[in-house]
Amino acid sequence: MNTLAWILAVSFLALLGHQAESCSLLFPDVCKNVTCPNGVACQSDASYWSEHRIGGVSLPPLARCEDSDPCVGHVCRLGTRCVKVKDSCDAQGICTVKAQCNEINRPGKCPKPENIHVHSCMNSCRDDAFCEGNAKCCRSKSTGGKWCAHL
Repeated sequence: MNTLAWILAVSFLALLGHQAESCSLLFPDVCKNVTCPNGVACQSDASYWSEHRIGGVSLPPLARCEDSDPCVGHVCRLGTRCVKVKDSCDAQGICTVKAQCNEINRPGKCPKPENIHVHSCMNSCRDDAFCEGNAKCCRSKSTGGKWCAHL
């Protein structure tokens, strides 16, 4: 089964209530009651940590009143990559993101690909920089894709 088909199948099962752990794919409309200044439209942004890739499904979207990418023009040292991470949210729920330089190859070893059991609460990745905390980006035999795994 290809990665996209697998993600769609997992998402469907999650919507039916068969979710792994305690995450949810049913997120509220974060822009519903948000009024951005200067007539700017509120944007629901779930691209932080997920590099605009399919699979960043466990992170709730943020209400944002800006469309800028903090990584554009941001320089990270060799061996790190810039990723957008949540910075802060105000009382109205409007959030900002910031640039963060993360290690591309963190210490530790991924489990064997057949031991990576992907579920709806996992995020896809290109390398370790796109995984939260100390998670590593590991290949899964069941999907052929790479997913953030907490070791």
